[in-house]
Amino acid sequence: MLRTGLGLALATGALALVGWSSDDGPPPAPSPTPLTGEAIYLKAVHAMRGLHSPPYVVFKEDVAVRNMSMTCSKDGLDFNLHHGDQERTFAVSYRSSDGVSVGSELPSGKACGDVDVLDPVGSGDGSMDIFGSKPSPSPTPEGDMSITSGGPPIIAAVRSESARNYRITLVGEETFEGHRVYRLALSPYRRAPEYPLTGMLVDADTWLVRQASGEVSGHFVLASGWVGGTVTFSEAGPWWVVRDEHFDMAGNALVMHARASIDAHGSAYAFPSALPDVAFPTPRPKQTPR
Repeated sequence: MLRTGLGLALATGALALVGWSSDDGPPPAPSPTPLTGEAIYLKAVHAMRGLHSPPYVVFKEDVAVRNMSMTCSKDGLDFNLHHGDQERTFAVSYRSSDGVSVGSELPSGKACGDVDVLDPVGSGDGSMDIFGSKPSPSPTPEGDMSITSGGPPIIAAVRSESARNYRITLVGEETFEGHRVYRLALSPYRRAPEYPLTGMLVDADTWLVRQASGEVSGHFVLASGWVGGTVTFSEAGPWWVVRDEHFDMAGNALVMHARASIDAHGSAYAFPSALPDVAFPTPRPKQTPR
């Protein structure tokens, strides 16, 4: 009885300290724990990896380069340093199962092979490689990992290993293209090509990434180089696609200095259930190192 009375007295005293009495109804619920940058990042990675790809993607691709030239051939699109600007438009058909694509230049219809500067599913050797070239298992952090229902299916993924590789800061909330987003700043604990992310805009409702930025650099005996890029995602019908890419490049070798940029914009996305496989080139076997 003494212990029970003491416990009631302590509980009553504690409630009095926070300004609550039985006349006010039930005690107030505890305040929700605020989201941290790391928690938002992990939710975003989970959301981006949790959805599926359509079998085929057909889209229009506008490519503009600065201080570079583009050459279209049956083997694909080649880029070379060249003073001046250039723009091209392509029709691209992409097969998600193996990342093979085929394109043609518009309006001439000239066949160009692989011209998908925009990698719509992020699974091949295209746009998303700057955000991590090696896919890895989804992180399994503690806490609520639920995703708001109603988000579109995904056909692109941010490849990154887990939050343990980055120091992540929640910069704040803002509006991006009419959507409420969280802005994250990322700094890798060690600078390496596998950890190039520097920033993200994460949708506050679906946790899908609306924009991601990163950079990589290399230093050699007689040369150095740097690449920085931003990829923007958007809805296209029922799917989530890579809509825009911007990449800046800089290089130095002895007395030579070069700066260039690539911009790519995707539009008119369609997602047929089938395309004739004869339209796609046979993937080349990879060389075996000796």
